[in-house]
Amino acid sequence: MAIDRIERGRAAHAFQTVYDYITRLPDEKGRKEYVAHLKKVPSMIQVNGLGQTLAFLYAKGGQDHVVYRQLESWLRHNPAEILPPYDEGQNGGFVKTVVNLPSREYRIMTKEALALLNWMRRFAGGLKDDLEQRG
Repeated sequence: MAIDRIERGRAAHAFQTVYDYITRLPDEKGRKEYVAHLKKVPSMIQVNGLGQTLAFLYAKGGQDHVVYRQLESWLRHNPAEILPPYDEGQNGGFVKTVVNLPSREYRIMTKEALALLNWMRRFAGGLKDDLEQRG
């Protein structure tokens, strides 16, 4: 079924993204901060909207900017052909493109971002705990 394939792809991307980042963090504090950031972003999207949340993450730097880039890496191509081409070298090109989407596409992108973040939160929490147990 197509939906199962999409969900598996989303989960695989979320796992690889989180794994690649969290295993490079040098200490428990950094991993806890990353997990905390992943937990707060879905609420921010629901309260403020995807565009405002992306703008906030983009502007903040640090772990927030990491989450921004991780979302961009998925949403740039998924769902397919929703996001028009944009200049990746231009500062804020991604967020500018998202906030200018027609409302239907904007809602689709919001739903996709929340679905990806759901997987990322799960994997980040589990990987953080696993790395802490290993010492």
